[in-house]
Amino acid sequence: AEDGIRDDLVTGVQTCALPICLPPMVVPSPFDFRRRSVLAMVRGDGWRRAGFAQRCARAIGDVAELLGGRTLGLFTSRQRLQETAAKLEPLLAPRGITLLVHDRPGGAARLVDRFAADPRAVLLGTRSLWQGVDVPGDALSCVVIDKLPFPRPEDPLLVGRSARLRESGGDPFRVLSLEPAVIGFKQMFGRLIRGESDRGFVVVLGADPARGYIDDFVRSLPGPPRFVVGDWREI
Repeated sequence: AEDGIRDDLVTGVQTCALPICLPPMVVPSPFDFRRRSVLAMVRGDGWRRAGFAQRCARAIGDVAELLGGRTLGLFTSRQRLQETAAKLEPLLAPRGITLLVHDRPGGAARLVDRFAADPRAVLLGTRSLWQGVDVPGDALSCVVIDKLPFPRPEDPLLVGRSARLRESGGDPFRVLSLEPAVIGFKQMFGRLIRGESDRGFVVVLGADPARGYIDDFVRSLPGPPRFVVGDWREI
């Protein structure tokens, strides 16, 4: 199973209301993430700002042009995925790069196979592609993530659980928002390195690198990888 925030694994077990019978154990990855991967976060590109889907399309288009395809775009919102895909198609077509979009239930495995077989392709998807996507080798060199996968704060179940946790003296943000976001992010990041010879980079577009919790995301990753922050031109 995916563990959550490093050095705080007990939190996830307590959240699930499971008895703690054994001490948590972290099994190190056999891959050299520190040497073979880079995590980049774009400064000043908040996802709440108008035109974010257009900026996602331009960023993915820039990466795909640089790599000749070989790019996986992971989204936290189906609507943003669809808006980005509509804006990205006319950017990729003149460059001879195929755009594959998984925006409906089922069929993910077929699209992943097409992506792995086509060196000049870009694949976009939401949660169904966060895990179980195995594209080793040169077919995948970059994963672009629209934003950190925090749950929606207005979700009624989350609101109710937050109130109960707050009453008992707990930290609702860390337990109910940060922990699942870190787990989801690790799943996203894990699509990049699937073999010992793989290398590449992961770019997060809509995060705020100045937030204090960013270190939790970075430290949770194996390695951890090299971490860089800058505006889009610098990255």
